[in-house]
Amino acid sequence: MVAAARIEPDDRVLEVGAGCGYATAVMGRIAERVFGVERHAELAERARSTLAEVARD
Repeated sequence: MVAAARIEPDDRVLEVGAGCGYATAVMGRIAERVFGVERHAELAERARSTLAEVARD
């Protein structure tokens, strides 16, 4: 999905259905800014945790 989107370093990306946050984190390493939206509370918390862990690296 990320490769098919042809994301560039100066892109801003909106991911609807962020799930566990893995793809959001990958896109965050490529794009200038990524916004992830998740409506399921459990998945949103998991994504938040994943993204916080990636931000520490």
